[in-house]
Amino acid sequence: MAMQAMQKPPTLEKVNSVGPDAITYLLDLRRRIGPIGAYVDELYKARKSAEIASLGEEIAAKGNFTPTDFMDADRLRALSVERIANLPAGTNAFVILPIGLLSGPYSFLAELRSHGAEVTAIN
Repeated sequence: MAMQAMQKPPTLEKVNSVGPDAITYLLDLRRRIGPIGAYVDELYKARKSAEIASLGEEIAAKGNFTPTDFMDADRLRALSVERIANLPAGTNAFVILPIGLLSGPYSFLAELRSHGAEVTAIN
């Protein structure tokens, strides 16, 4: 399964659904926390995945897009678990994943561990 097959391009309906309230919210959020992307980067570096997930949920609740709106997160999660969990015992793997697969409803770390995988963050 190719990664490109998991992309979900935005529909015109989805793009048009973002209204003035959603935009006002993002502008207010930026005033409150500074550049949103830089703020998320700092949370990521500090390993505050719960805060990233919470911010994503807040942004989505206000009618804005989230990264999972543009990918089939269920398929990506299933593919990642299948490929990583089926590596031969003792195999090391370096994997870079969207933060959404590491926290929140799509997190798969517990599932990997249940398959015997040792999961370690790299500083």
